[in-house]
Amino acid sequence: MKISFLIYFLLTLIACQTVKKEEEKQKVEFVSTEIDLPQEAISFSGKPLYRKAIDEATLKKTDSIIQSLQQKPELLEEDYIALGSHYIATNRFRDAIAVYTKGLASYPTSFKLLRHRGHRFINVRELENAIVDLSKANDLIGDENEKILEYDAKGKPTGSYQYWIWYHIGLYHLLNEEYKKAAEAYNTCLSLAMNGKNNVGVSAWLYTVYQKMGESELAKRAIETITKDYDTDREHPYFKRVMLYKGNLKPQDILNVNKPVEQWTARDITIAYGVADWYSHQQDTNVAEGIYEKILQTPHWNAWAYVVTDKIVAE
Repeated sequence: MKISFLIYFLLTLIACQTVKKEEEKQKVEFVSTEIDLPQEAISFSGKPLYRKAIDEATLKKTDSIIQSLQQKPELLEEDYIALGSHYIATNRFRDAIAVYTKGLASYPTSFKLLRHRGHRFINVRELENAIVDLSKANDLIGDENEKILEYDAKGKPTGSYQYWIWYHIGLYHLLNEEYKKAAEAYNTCLSLAMNGKNNVGVSAWLYTVYQKMGESELAKRAIETITKDYDTDREHPYFKRVMLYKGNLKPQDILNVNKPVEQWTARDITIAYGVADWYSHQQDTNVAEGIYEKILQTPHWNAWAYVVTDKIVAE
């Protein structure tokens, strides 16, 4: 009887140790999955920012396109831009910056490559490198190139190169709390807008800048022409932000704060920043700070709403 009990005890002990080891193994495997992703940047508060995971099928397809481009005997300026866009589409910001840098060795006066690299330097929190590139791009573009357009993955124009250069110069100054310069940049950007979507996006940021300057009347004026029936994408997050600022929508109309934060998309955090911004204007800092915290819990560290929030919280 004693022997049977001893055997039972030993078997139970072994089983418990096996379960414990399996749990530890799973825990270690989970942690290693996190750190296996390369670090792409460091947040303004000093936190490492890792590359976002991408599914294997998409990565394989994109790498095939990249390899095809790289096999060309001579890469043109547009080839380097295409390569960079494929790296960005698969969350490889450092690789994109490296490609633009290589392209600039062959095309040192390319305002296009400088504009794209400057943009990505902001993504990875290298602000001074960004403004050097963007300023040089602006100097090189000249009036003769002001109507050259950029296109999205579907071949649709998103705005002119000059528009996007000034857009990101405005963002640089906003992040550095140089609000007067940010307002000047955004107003220049606004004069270069080619459609309603361009107008709405830059007006939303211009409103934020004027509010930070304490210029509430200028803030209202910045969005006064954007009405409920404005000719643009009504579901676009910047349009929803403007409608909130104008009082046409309420925070609960555009943001579900109870949605699990791991399910938030980049669009969600763009709206969330606008909602937090709105609460800040209402002097409700506790609610604003709670939303900022949720934004920083998402993996979308490259989105402008996250970048600006990152800077706010780090201060």
